[in-house]
Amino acid sequence: MFLYFMLMTTLILFSIANIKGLNSKIILIVLMFMLWCLSTFRALTVGNDTQTYYRLFTHISETHQIALYSYRYEIGYLWLNNIISYLTHNFWIFLSIVNTVIYYAYYRFIERYSKNYGLSVFLFFCLGFWGHTLNIIRVQLALSMMIFAFLSKEKKRWFWCIVFTLLAVSFQRIAIFYILGIFIPKYISKKVYLIAISLAVFLTFFFGKIMVLWAGYFPYFGVYLKSSNYVLGDAKLATVLDFFVKAFVFLLAMYIYYNKKQFENKEKNSDMTLQINMVFVSMLVVLSSLQFNLLDRCAYFFWIFSLALLPNILSHLSLKSNRRILLFTILSLSAAYFLVITIFRSNWNHIYPYASILFQ
Repeated sequence: MFLYFMLMTTLILFSIANIKGLNSKIILIVLMFMLWCLSTFRALTVGNDTQTYYRLFTHISETHQIALYSYRYEIGYLWLNNIISYLTHNFWIFLSIVNTVIYYAYYRFIERYSKNYGLSVFLFFCLGFWGHTLNIIRVQLALSMMIFAFLSKEKKRWFWCIVFTLLAVSFQRIAIFYILGIFIPKYISKKVYLIAISLAVFLTFFFGKIMVLWAGYFPYFGVYLKSSNYVLGDAKLATVLDFFVKAFVFLLAMYIYYNKKQFENKEKNSDMTLQINMVFVSMLVVLSSLQFNLLDRCAYFFWIFSLALLPNILSHLSLKSNRRILLFTILSLSAAYFLVITIFRSNWNHIYPYASILFQ
């Protein structure tokens, strides 16, 4: 735990301090590289799924038979394993390649949208994004492709937007859910919010039945219905806590939005309102998944916008004292969230205790 304390302290310092003579992009690169190293050179005991991914890559390296796993894993991820296995049989080199793609995507997103790189990286570490890169590799690869797709869409490069979207789905099927993100507006609409909340409440009560019907047409999802980790009608503590975190961020952003005159320039602040809407969608997705927590993974594709939203709402506070109070609140709650889950619910992601292959 000492490692994590030191890392959080470092990230907090870069969140609150403006160090003269250091380029902010260089700081972002260095901080993300540190987290990349911890994720890449982890021992097999770190992360819930690390050993599973290790066995899969090892077997594909030896046999190159990906058809054996097509019932369980997406074809894109299997082909990625197969291609890299022709280059190396070393699992950690495989991880280094995969993590480079993932962390570069996060870097591009934070560099493009955040006004406080240090705080964004701190949130990346404390709010679970870093832990996910040690666990759900397929989801993270899909998320990275969706980041590239979103950035391409913003630049109106529609061909690459489609290519990256298809790649995302090839790594993780649930990525298709993020196609909805293309249609999320860059403005606040109370009417749309009301309709969306009503739909989420409906899904909260009937999603179990919908999931059973869905699995009948798509047998792949039947695997999750039989898993002890995903239980219909069972609202898990992790999902409930996740909902309250997202609700807090959304309500905080909305409060500042409706109390700041500078938001009257809708075109100038379209990125900000889009980020609010994305976090709003992630909150509703988690609400809908209370009865079946597999769906909460779909929220990852929208929740990533919180990495930019929280630093950006701070920049809209005119009084320095208010900015400091809110920054202290965000840092404290995020650190507490990370420590409580890591220490008292270590089985959720198995990132504690941390071990590295570099020191074995």
